[in-house]
Amino acid sequence: MTQNQAKSTTFAAGISAVVLFDIAAYMVVLAARGSWSDYDIPPGTDQLGFLMFGVFVASVLLTTVCLFSCRRQIAAGGKAFFITLALATTLLFGTVAALKPIGSVDNFWNTLMSRGWTQYGRNPYLTTPIDLKTDPIFPRTAVEWGRTGMMYGPLWVLAAALPTLVLRDATAALLGMKSLVSAGYIAAGLLLFAFLRRRRNPQANLFLAAWLLNPAGIFEVANAGHNEGLLLLSLAIFAIGLIEKRPRLILPGLTAAILIKIWPACLLPAVLGIKGVRRKEWLYGAVISAVMTVVSFAFFWHGWEIFRPLLGRLNNLVPRCFSPGYYLLTYAAQKLAGGSMARTASAVRDAATVVMVVGVGLAGFLAARGRLSALAATKTIMMIFLFIFLSWLQPWYLLAILPFCLPSADEEGAATYLGLIAGLGYLSFASYIMSWMSLAATVAVSLILFLVAIYLSRILRSVRSKPPS
Repeated sequence: MTQNQAKSTTFAAGISAVVLFDIAAYMVVLAARGSWSDYDIPPGTDQLGFLMFGVFVASVLLTTVCLFSCRRQIAAGGKAFFITLALATTLLFGTVAALKPIGSVDNFWNTLMSRGWTQYGRNPYLTTPIDLKTDPIFPRTAVEWGRTGMMYGPLWVLAAALPTLVLRDATAALLGMKSLVSAGYIAAGLLLFAFLRRRRNPQANLFLAAWLLNPAGIFEVANAGHNEGLLLLSLAIFAIGLIEKRPRLILPGLTAAILIKIWPACLLPAVLGIKGVRRKEWLYGAVISAVMTVVSFAFFWHGWEIFRPLLGRLNNLVPRCFSPGYYLLTYAAQKLAGGSMARTASAVRDAATVVMVVGVGLAGFLAARGRLSALAATKTIMMIFLFIFLSWLQPWYLLAILPFCLPSADEEGAATYLGLIAGLGYLSFASYIMSWMSLAATVAVSLILFLVAIYLSRILRSVRSKPPS
């Protein structure tokens, strides 16, 4: 066996271990949910919460260790690498997407609302699940969403119509919805990979492997069917546009993201950091965005009342949160007011809103003055939104950060990138065991992982700088 063949075998063995562990972990969680009759997200029982946290964190660490130990084979690429990664992706996403979702509220609700439009002719913005109670999916829809109209944008509704239009069976439609968002997630990774390859970034292969083997992506997209899978595709276009300073990509990419979920609108001030671009380029981007918006809303237009559920979503802030900053605001408000959470909820929401508005405004101002790049401003706004303003931090929300966290070209930067991804994965799944102790432990371990990555990057840099003996 040659040295190259040995390296390929080592890489294949590592990826095989990751795939087998992830599938086995998924089956264990599936069985545990059934035996404990706990289908909530996050889990309602402490035992299931710790089980899910344990298996997912183990998967995050196993995947990161595998990618780091095989980083040279991954960087070299070659046919064996791409075949192995393609098989792993097919097995992971295919297996998980083909099974019924584990406690996914969004998947049932989105599929039901889409069926209401494609099969019953009901406008999703003027319809609630209660109006579709004869549909076989209705009993599995969350009770708290029973009277909620479509709260996502029209571009998402149009995309979500594809599986329910083609697959008439309710169970098949649920699986089709998971396949749709999985395709969006994989497409976003491939698009960013192609972008890195075009820029001759030697860590492009590592990025692709980390993206496709990411446990959060597999469980929250392929399993849970969250529409972040499709949102990531538009955010990837937006991220590429920011890096290359191309308004033709920036404005349509951001507009598409807003037309899927309304929250990316807070990223608009970051665009002020784009300088030195002709007005014609901005005009092209604006025209494409305007046409996209008018056409997508035209399918559902029935007066201004269609915006009621969309605007109502903005008020859906509650203080039962895991977002670290929001959690700290809640704790501080309770200590200052000396009352219950119900009495301090309004103060917490007001404080989080002020921090969000000031943070977005400051990021936009610094970007406009040239003191902050558009990409850095985007990261700043997104971190404020996710960790302070957002009331309920879950793994699928953190996926939105990934298109803006691409690895640098050097090897030590790749080590830091893997540390960052591992830290995000660890932090995101901590929402399954919400407590002050878990929050402190999660932040501590995430920091340790990041510091270890920095230490490893320095070792790599020192080794590479030593002259050959």
